[in-house]
Amino acid sequence: MIRARTLRLRMILLFCGAVSALLIGSYVSFFLFLAQEVRSELERQLLETAGPMIADLIEDPAGQDISRLDLEGQYFELLDSRGNVLQMSRNLDGRALTIEAEDLNITRPTFHLIPGQGGRKLRTALVPYRTQNKAFVLAVAVPNSEVEEVFEAFSWIMVLF
Repeated sequence: MIRARTLRLRMILLFCGAVSALLIGSYVSFFLFLAQEVRSELERQLLETAGPMIADLIEDPAGQDISRLDLEGQYFELLDSRGNVLQMSRNLDGRALTIEAEDLNITRPTFHLIPGQGGRKLRTALVPYRTQNKAFVLAVAVPNSEVEEVFEAFSWIMVLF
């Protein structure tokens, strides 16, 4: 009789272990998929924001359009290929984004997570373009807090289940 209980107990433990492993695996894979999709969506939005601005900068290179911008939660900088800030949006209050000079030697848009004002992290798109045989980079940054909130909410859901 004792032997039957131990076999039953072992089978129950094996079943619980297998179900737990499957659930953990599915939650981890779903989290990785969610993380990729949320970041991709934010990067797509940054590129959509940069597109019309670059078209305007190519059309009127001497214009000071970026320095007139003051959009809440969106930060803009125009840099030359050496990292010199040519224009920055008003809401940066004269403090340039923390962009390394080696990050500016690019031929296609790149994305970085940089420190922002008040200890917040900013997701930044660096979009290169050329006009009049000169290379420029437009930096578009938004707070990364929405992405972090999605991850935190999903983490709580995972803990709950």
